[in-house]
Formats: sequence, C-alpha cells, structure tokens
Amino acid sequence: MARTAPLWQPFPGKGAATFSRLRVKIANLEQVVREIAPDCDPSEIEHDIEELLPPVIALRESCQSVQREQLVRLFIGDAGPRPVDIVRARMQAEARKNVFKSTDWATAAQIADLAELGQKNPSATVNRWKQRRQIFALHVNGKDWYPKYALDENFRPLPAVAEVMAALVDWRAERLASWFEAKASSLSGQRPRELIATNPQLVVDAAKRVVIAEAHNR
Repeated sequence: MARTAPLWQPFPGKGAATFSRLRVKIANLEQVVREIAPDCDPSEIEHDIEELLPPVIALRESCQSVQREQLVRLFIGDAGPRPVDIVRARMQAEARKNVFKSTDWATAAQIADLAELGQKNPSATVNRWKQRRQIFALHVNGKDWYPKYALDENFRPLPAVAEVMAALVDWRAERLASWFEAKASSLSGQRPRELIATNPQLVVDAAKRVVIAEAHNR
C-alpha cells in the first residue's frame, strides 16, 4: 500500500525538532514490527501512529494543564474567604454606606448644572477638578458622586479641600470621605466636613496633624 502524507504538520521551532525525533523513533518500529508481526505492513502501522500522535499529545498537554492547576490550588488553597475577611468586608461596606448616606452628594452633571458651567460638555470641568485633586468623588452604582460640602456657594471647589488632599496625598477617596465624616478630637469633637467652609485652616491643620501622627507610629 502506498503511504499517504500524514494529516498533521509539525509546528515550527522546538515543536518541529520534537516531531523530527519522534519520526526517527517511529521509523525504527519497522524492525520491531517485522519481528513480532511479520504479516503486518510496517508502513501502515507507522502511518497509523503518526495520525494518533496529535490527539495523544493534546491529551497529554491537557493532563499537564490540570496537574499545574492542582499544584496552584495546593499552594494557594481552595478554601473560601476566612470569616475575619468576610467580617472586615462587611464592615467596610457598611462604613462606606454610612458615609454616603450622611451628607449630600452630587454627580458631575448635577454640579455642572448647579454651577451653570455651560452646555458644551459641562461635566468635563468637574472631572478636571477631580483630576487636579481639587475635589474627590466616591464611585457608587457606576457613577462618580462628589460631596457638596467640598463646594462653595457657587458650587466650585473650596480651596481648603485641595489643601487637605495635598496633606493626605496617598489617601484614596473612600478614606478621605471617612475622615471628613468622622468626629475629631482636634476639632473639639466636630467633623471636618462641618468646618471646612467656615474654618478651613483649622481643618487643614487637623489633616496635617494626622500625617505627623501616622509618621510617628510607623
């Protein structure tokens, strides 16, 4: 029987070298076949083996992938979140919800309307305020919400807010919002958000003291 071309083609690079070595080994089967099965055509057996190689190799690679995944799970563990992690996440979510409910917040579009920033992409101005760290926002339900206490009577950012954010430069928006909401002993038990408009320097000084205290505790 004439030998037909194999259905597979070797991959370039390292794969080609591997298949070349396999071809040599397959060719050596002729002697073995003639010894144990003299009535069989070695070329047909060689052809059958070549056709079987791709699915066999694919199956082997699939098994190795499963084994690698099992090793990863062995190292990182299959256990779900620890109870303490669940409690911490619940507390953080509750704290964020309380902060968001404690005061008035507005979207960029709402602020742009209140500030009368014009009709041509007014929200872009509010977004620039955030990028320049003149104000911060909490991302809730797919939108950025800005605290109204950070705005003056004309719905522009209070300069003191930028000073506070400059002092607390590494703080994320959630932590900033929590700080503005929490009662501070340095402010006689008042919240920073309650004084940011009427006594801004007092709030800025309080933020700077937080940074100093954290540096001493490291």
